[in-house]
Amino acid sequence: MYYSYSDKIFQKNPEIEKHNLLLTFTKIIFEEEEIKENDKTEENEAQNNLLQYKTIDEIFSKYLVEVVKDCNKEYFEFITKFVVLFRECINKIKYENSINNNNNGFGINDAEEFSVNNNADTVPDICNEFITDFMESHDYFGLDTMELIEIIQHLCNWLYENKYTTSKLSLVS
Repeated sequence: MYYSYSDKIFQKNPEIEKHNLLLTFTKIIFEEEEIKENDKTEENEAQNNLLQYKTIDEIFSKYLVEVVKDCNKEYFEFITKFVVLFRECINKIKYENSINNNNNGFGINDAEEFSVNNNADTVPDICNEFITDFMESHDYFGLDTMELIEIIQHLCNWLYENKYTTSKLSLVS
């Protein structure tokens, strides 16, 4: 996916090995393994660890670590594609908003992405733009739209339940 769409959505990450989401995901996996090895009360520790993640990249990485436990390889690949695309969409929208407002009030400049330094509180607010503007304009990157809606709901519910956002997503027919 990275190489197929690098000219469209990964312009700020010219090398996949330096992609912040990948680096953060790898770091969280190693941290979780250390916790499991060192602490036998991992359920209590896991609950305390949820709140330590502050940036979108950290939170999305934690989400991936959580969902991999409950799905098969093919579905995890789908979820990973969704998370990567949603992250890229968030960064694009926030960057464009900061340019349109002639300021860097979101902490965005040409060298950094919104998801690297900001929390996930506004993530549910971007869901409509993600589907209608970002995904639709790229022919959904070959992903099933109904399944995308389901996973968006799942992610936003997970964010809300784990107190990463105060917004609750609701579908309107």
